[in-house]
Amino acid sequence: MTANEAPQARWLSVTLPIFAAVLSAAGLERALPQPGETALRWEDWMLPVVMATIIGVGGRKWPALTVAVSALALVGYYTSNRPPIGYTLLLVPALIGAGERGAIRAAAGIGLGFIPLIFGIRIIALKQSPTILGVQLITEIALLCAGLLAGDSLRSRRLWRSESTKRLALEAVAVQQAADARLESERRVIARDIHDAMGQTLVVLSQQSNLALAKLDGDPEGARDALGVIRASVQNARGEVDDAVNLLLAPSDNTLPPPTLADLGELAERIRGHGIEVSLTVTIFGVGAAVEATAYRIVQEAMTNTERHSNATSITISVTPEPGSNETLRVEIIDNGGVAAGWTPGRGIAGMRERAAIVGGSLSVAADASSFRVVALLPVRRSS
Repeated sequence: MTANEAPQARWLSVTLPIFAAVLSAAGLERALPQPGETALRWEDWMLPVVMATIIGVGGRKWPALTVAVSALALVGYYTSNRPPIGYTLLLVPALIGAGERGAIRAAAGIGLGFIPLIFGIRIIALKQSPTILGVQLITEIALLCAGLLAGDSLRSRRLWRSESTKRLALEAVAVQQAADARLESERRVIARDIHDAMGQTLVVLSQQSNLALAKLDGDPEGARDALGVIRASVQNARGEVDDAVNLLLAPSDNTLPPPTLADLGELAERIRGHGIEVSLTVTIFGVGAAVEATAYRIVQEAMTNTERHSNATSITISVTPEPGSNETLRVEIIDNGGVAAGWTPGRGIAGMRERAAIVGGSLSVAADASSFRVVALLPVRRSS
């Protein structure tokens, strides 16, 4: 990241000019003219104003140039035979600003480049002792490095905070997206469950209500039986709707147990009560909760399709291991209803395929005028 990509903090833009003015004023206050030196005059007190103005005007946009102009201002001060008050010390605010803006190399080169000129003026023009090339020179270089490092530390800290804020924002977005994805997945599951359960119930209600109407005059007892089936179906549907609503209202506290292969017997009995012969064979259990629930829902939807769309009188259901593989569950549903010419798969078939795909399985359909076959192959996921 370059300096232009990392704008200087506003608080620092205000602080550095004030810092420069304070250092200049303090240096002048402590400068005691030696014999042969010019005494301090009122115009010397313009130096704090000049140093603060240079940093205030250019420090934010042109950090390296600000260091160069500040150094030139100090050279002008020294060449006018004024009392020396410390070259690098007065450059510290400009050096901090340059370090904070990422212009460390340019500022270091400018600062170090002016040191020989400043010390030459002090020794030659101001007649100071060459001993200042010892401790004072080392001190000046140390102050230069300290100013640059202080500025770089401020810049690193600000960039770190900026990156942390961006990272936290990205993580928050990722968490929200994951939560939205989980919610959408749960909504799809609930929608499929309601479709499967309520679709079958509505088929039963339609058939039994038609039967009750047909027998109302000639066979009142038969009509009464049909109405009893309708009542039982409505009660069962109401319970399923209540469970789904409870799950939607508080998914973390109301987790419904998923259906299992053992529940297929009850489902088969329900279909038998509708006048359809059902042959059920289940020879495998414990294949994983998700797989068992998927198998149950596929059988349920296939039965609903049979009742709704065909004149089938019998359904054969088998849930067995796939021949030659104990790691694959084969779910097969066959009815004797068949389909009419020009038949195309509807939403029910698509829903069954989606369920099989979610657990890593597949589903195929074969139909003709005399039979309808659904075969699902699902991976076995036994718990260890």
